[in-house]
Amino acid sequence: MKCSIIAIGTEITKGFVLDSNSNFLSRQLGMMGVDVRFLIGVGDNKKEIIDAFKFAYDNTDLIITTGGLGPTADDLTRDCVSEFLGVEFVLSEEILEKIKEKFRKYAGIEMPQINVKQAYIPKGGIVIENEIGSAPGYIVTKGSKILVSLPGVPQEMRLMFNNFLKDYISKKVLEKTKKEFFVKIFGVPESKVDEVISGFKGIEYSTIADYGVVDVVFYLNVNEYDYKKNQIIEFLNKEFKKEDSIFFLSDDYEDIPSIFKKEVTKAKLTLSIAESMTGGYLSQIITSVPGSTEYFLGGIVSYSDTSKVSVLKVKEETLERYFATSIETTIEMAKNSLSLFKSNASIAVTGIAGPSSDSSKKEVGTVYIVAMLDNGKYLTKELKLFGNREKIRSSASLKAIELMIRLIRLEFKV
Repeated sequence: MKCSIIAIGTEITKGFVLDSNSNFLSRQLGMMGVDVRFLIGVGDNKKEIIDAFKFAYDNTDLIITTGGLGPTADDLTRDCVSEFLGVEFVLSEEILEKIKEKFRKYAGIEMPQINVKQAYIPKGGIVIENEIGSAPGYIVTKGSKILVSLPGVPQEMRLMFNNFLKDYISKKVLEKTKKEFFVKIFGVPESKVDEVISGFKGIEYSTIADYGVVDVVFYLNVNEYDYKKNQIIEFLNKEFKKEDSIFFLSDDYEDIPSIFKKEVTKAKLTLSIAESMTGGYLSQIITSVPGSTEYFLGGIVSYSDTSKVSVLKVKEETLERYFATSIETTIEMAKNSLSLFKSNASIAVTGIAGPSSDSSKKEVGTVYIVAMLDNGKYLTKELKLFGNREKIRSSASLKAIELMIRLIRLEFKV
């Protein structure tokens, strides 16, 4: 199935807002076996939106739009869908009442009259409920073509995709002659992963790399899924053992925070974190999954030398002798984090994200990571990362998660 994704909004075409929705959708759909052919950005202009619809309709089977479902005059998606597909939009009293209730409950006011526009839905279409926002999405079909409209607010769009649209596309749209099998690999470049997996002949797969983690999606025939999956697992165990990698297997896609939670809770550990150059990024990743309170006790962002000494109790002599960006300081941070939070596992990260160095004069991209257990066992890692400030911080956080998983697997054999 071929797909076009259309991001609607002048704020996107003028560069005021980053189009993270198309990135998310294309990645998720690709892993489901949908062939995303076009990503189109278009401003709040009726003619141009309809032109984009026509191009997508002529060249693909599935069209997903994001944005333009708000209540204001420049929110044109409904009007454009109605005109292009010849479908009538009708007022849903049920949806209108839900929108009114959200305004009363969360904003403490009566719904402005302008929001009535958001309660209009396509006649004969499928409504996609929006649990956290006011604008519902919808699905309209015309012949063999399917058009889906979702809100432009990323949190709303992602929730609606995960809660409804993903399942709809899998069950109603895709011909389920194939089933996906997912592998997430840490510690091996995408080119090497592809080189290794290409040795497994006669199998369809795709790879997606993101800051040092490679996702591999295998597309297996339904009638031989278990047999082929076992073959792949045997092959991966043999080949990637040579590459000093760690990998995870799943029948459904799992993100890194979910995988990490499973590893830590399986080992019955509690975790604390001491961050410096990552500035809370690592804690944010870990706490982005529900239920992280089961094991994550807390973290300290000791960005300055002063906070390292006053809060994390790092010795001043350590900083004077080795500087903040050093393995010695990072070990001390991890050890003191265990003590402060009374956790039985900790991660500490120091480094230089750039664009300039610190008092140590080490090069930008230098990172030190320590993963430690309260039994005295720990692993250390020195890295030279490249990229801009954001990429270095993101990569360091993922490498920290990888190091803790390695320590858990070495110590607990989980």
